[in-house]
Amino acid sequence: MNTITRMLLLTVVFMTASICYSQKIVEFDAYVQSNNSAEDARVVELLTRVQPTVYLERGAEKVMGNTAPTVLIADVQSVNSISNVLNKTKSIELIEVRIKDQSDINLLNLNSDLISSNESLKAFLIRSEVAMSDAEFKSLYKVFKNSNSVLLYQVSIPN
Repeated sequence: MNTITRMLLLTVVFMTASICYSQKIVEFDAYVQSNNSAEDARVVELLTRVQPTVYLERGAEKVMGNTAPTVLIADVQSVNSISNVLNKTKSIELIEVRIKDQSDINLLNLNSDLISSNESLKAFLIRSEVAMSDAEFKSLYKVFKNSNSVLLYQVSIPN
């Protein structure tokens, strides 16, 4: 299956999930281009401008910036460490999880309490370099059912 076909298939899958669940589930680029409220504008700012950030990679934590971090970026292997960061840092408004290969999808286990209990969280971005099935995406969606956060996704499959 070529890259364009995969991208179209993924768009259909995510659009279907979005319609079925009527939640704020939006493709990254579409969201950035069509922010309509002050809340949306803040999320776009978090996504597109340099922010104080906590990086979690293979469980190791690194903080960049001079003020309280507003963004947390984690690889899938570090997802279980997100709650530790959120317990220490109440200022996180955006969480980004990066999926680099197919085995990462099986490791991705998000805790719904983590998402719903963080009042400052405005958006959660899944940035994937592999195709995800409808069932895989729906399992992620369940975590966000009771959240006020927007769930964003970006699929970018390298050649």
